[in-house]
Amino acid sequence: MTPPMPANKGIPMGDVEILVEQVEIATDRAAVRRAIEAGQPASPAEQIRKGLALYNLDSASELISPLNVYLRDAGGQLQGGLLGRTGASALFIETLWMAEPFRRRGYGRQVVLTAEREAARRGCHFAHVDTFSFHAPSFYRRLGYEVFGVLDGYKSGHIRYFFKKALA
Repeated sequence: MTPPMPANKGIPMGDVEILVEQVEIATDRAAVRRAIEAGQPASPAEQIRKGLALYNLDSASELISPLNVYLRDAGGQLQGGLLGRTGASALFIETLWMAEPFRRRGYGRQVVLTAEREAARRGCHFAHVDTFSFHAPSFYRRLGYEVFGVLDGYKSGHIRYFFKKALA
């Protein structure tokens, strides 16, 4: 993996920096196919992922690329970030996490907005994410995300929300 490099020299926020992991955006479908086929699955789960990746490669109109954004403190220590991917004109936010001292201070907001800007630069028209009721769905609402689906009935009583947002 390429080490994270600053996106636009990073976004200084006091003693932190927000960095977009630099990745080569896949554009050569044949090269992607060769890379997938060359990998030797080490487990049944990896074999299933490989099979789906090849199917998706033939079926999807756009190639999928990772989009990861990191929050590092002044000492370079990881304090949070967003793991996602872009493709099919969308940003999918898979994971968002901030270390406790960095929560409720605007850093999560800046990380998500940074990912959205990068996704828009890549040609994405919308973003989507799913989260549970105990993960602060109000955070996404404040960022302009709208609920398009709700899944309840979990034994714990929690609710899963599915959000979407149009990107400028």
